Order: sequence, then structure tokens, then C-alpha cells
Amino acid sequence: MKEFTKILSLFVLLFFFLGTSRLAAQQSAQSFDGSDLYAKYYLEHLPDDYNPNDGKRYPVLIALHGFGEGGNPSINSTKFLRSTGIPALIDNGSFPTSFTVNGKVFKFIVISPQLNQKNLSWYTPQVDYVVQQVKSIYANKADFQRIYLTGYSGGGAGVYTYPATATVLGNQIAAAVVCSGAAWYQNYTEISNIVNSSLPIWAFHNDGDPIVSLTSDQGWFYALNAAGINPKMKLTIYPNINQHDSWTRTYDPSQGNPNNIYQWMLQYSRPNIANPGTPVPPVPIASIPT
Repeated sequence: MKEFTKILSLFVLLFFFLGTSRLAAQQSAQSFDGSDLYAKYYLEHLPDDYNPNDGKRYPVLIALHGFGEGGNPSINSTKFLRSTGIPALIDNGSFPTSFTVNGKVFKFIVISPQLNQKNLSWYTPQVDYVVQQVKSIYANKADFQRIYLTGYSGGGAGVYTYPATATVLGNQIAAAVVCSGAAWYQNYTEISNIVNSSLPIWAFHNDGDPIVSLTSDQGWFYALNAAGINPKMKLTIYPNINQHDSWTRTYDPSQGNPNNIYQWMLQYSRPNIANPGTPVPPVPIASIPT
């Protein structure tokens, strides 16, 4: 009987441990305020020590899906988001609970919004709507100095077009990662807007992508660097791969991945952005020659 009780106790402890570990890795379906026609639902992943009542703030990672993961305007269909990308990593428990950069530990709030129709690309109005909703919903928990943007395929298009629309928009993002970005820049104004925001960008693309040509990311890469963006845009090309999916490899957070985009993004912040409830950072005043 004692042996049975011991085994039962171990089983209960194991079940509790596995249950709480899975709970920490889960994400839940939520909704924005509904004022945008195309973006209503999203998946929310919170850090394992998240407490809405304390003063701790977390970096936010906004992950934009591709053409195939759009939903339905009348029902919550965020289940389609869970099949690939960062939401899939969170669901299967392989997204790390924390990242250490320069001796400091960071834990992400991950927001994976969904367009309400399939085969749509992310455009600036919807991306900005998501950014502003995040700032509103998580006003007391999000670190506004560390809002990061990533996306693949049609989501990658939104990562480019958002800061390209206006410098003030690029200034809201601390760093951006694009995978197989389905957007080509249209004019020098778009390039200038991104350059003026000094937005760090890292793009990834398969050299034989049959859906979105490598020239899309190459175009941004050459134009931005030629225009003097600082820091320089990075472009990683995966050789000898004739498929569209460059994001599974890029988003892989394992130690075996030499391109850890999460640690790379966390190197950057926007110190001139004030979080709610904190003093506005002072604006440097140039000295007047006497």
C-alpha cells in the first residue's frame, strides 16, 4: 500500500509539473477592440512570471502571418495561426521562456494577430492598428522601447511597408525581422523613411523560392544600404533551397541555430520612447556658440 501511495504521489507530481510547464508555453486567443475591418483576433503568449499588477515591463514581439493563415471575419479562427511560425513553436513548447543578452534576461510578450481573410497581405493600416492596440491593451506591461516586428511572406510585406510609409512609424519599432518578404519597394521616399528611422532590419530568403523571388528582399537590402541606413540591413540567403518557407529555419530558437534573431533583436531598443507613467526622456539641446 505504501508503495502504491508513493507511486501515486510521484504521478501526481509529474502530472502537475508537466501541466504547469505546458501552461507556461501556451497561448490564448484574444480579440482587439474590433474597430479595424481586417484584424480582430490574435494569439497572446505571456511570460511565465507575468503579473498584471506589478510594475514589470516586457519586450513585445509582434508576429505577422503569411498569405495562408488568414481567418474568417465572423468567427475566431486563430487555430490557423498555430500550424507554423512562432505560434507553432509556442504551442509545441519549444519557444524559450527567456533570452539573455549582455547579461540581462528578457521574456517576450508574443502577439500573433490574424487578418480576417485568407490570401491577404499585411498593409500599413492593419500593422499600425495592431501596434496601437498592443500599446493600449498592454499599456502597463509592455515595454514601449522594445516593440519588435517580424513576419513571413505576406507578413514580411507588412514589416517592410509599415516603416516605409512614414519615419514616425518606423520609430515605434526597435528592430524587425523579415522572412521571404512579399514586397518590393516603390520609390526612394519609402527607402528614405526607413533610413531616417534607423530601423535595424534582418531579412532571410531561400535562393530558389518559387513563390516570392529573392529579388524582393535583395531590393530592400541594396537600396537601404546604398542610402546609408545605420545599422546596415542584414540579408541571409539560404542556398540550394527551392521552397518558399524560410521562416521555420529562421524562427528556430535552438542553440544549434547560428542566426538567433531573438537575441539579435533584443540588442536594440528605442530609449527616447517613454513608457506610460514614466517621465518623458529629455531632448538634447544643442549648445549655442558664444
